[in-house]
Amino acid sequence: MPRTTTSAPPDTPALAPIVSVLLALVVAMEHAIAPSLAATAFFKAIRRKGEDLIQAGGGEALNYALAFIREQAPCKADHREVILSEAWAGLPGWRS
Repeated sequence: MPRTTTSAPPDTPALAPIVSVLLALVVAMEHAIAPSLAATAFFKAIRRKGEDLIQAGGGEALNYALAFIREQAPCKADHREVILSEAWAGLPGWRS
């Protein structure tokens, strides 16, 4: 699923720490076996980070975070997008 991505984040310094934690959560989620308490906890934390991104920069921040996380491991990009899409479903500014 090719995407046009941007390496320039929306202009807000609050994004870097949120995206950094989000990436760590997505990587952890990739190794969690669902259904499990760990997978549920990672899922909820990823959703909360999406809410933090909305507060920091709206839908543009969500799209930036998705692009950034996809770029970190192109061979896992589609799977990572599925994780984020499921966790962020229904968030304002997300495409679901």
